Amino acid sequence: MNSLYAFLETNDLYVVLLITLIIWIGIVLYLNRIEKKLKDLEKKGSN
Repeated sequence: MNSLYAFLETNDLYVVLLITLIIWIGIVLYLNRIEKKLKDLEKKGSN
């Protein structure tokens, strides 16, 4: 466990970048899901 703390202390920039990347991927997936639901609602509304 001590080596994990040492890794995080020496590579803090990469940890921040990784967390930011995970957040952006989550946002993109969430928006894609909303877009699919919206397209389905538009198809049902046009019929």
